[in-house]
Amino acid sequence: MGHNGSWISRNTAGVNRSALREFGEAQLYRQFTTTVQVVIFTGSLLSFKTFTIIITCINGNNNL
Repeated sequence: MGHNGSWISRNTAGVNRSALREFGEAQLYRQFTTTVQVVIFTGSLLSFKTFTIIITCINGNNNL
């Protein structure tokens, strides 16, 4: 019974595929969370601008 390392080679390939899949999932999660943070930040800036315009109009200063 000879040993040519084929089992080790197949097992290593499976581990590599699994690691690449996990890395891809982690990268996708990071991209998603970054996108959500940008959307929240942009929304907060727009909200602040809208709030400022409303307060300015209420105070009677229409020089926007």
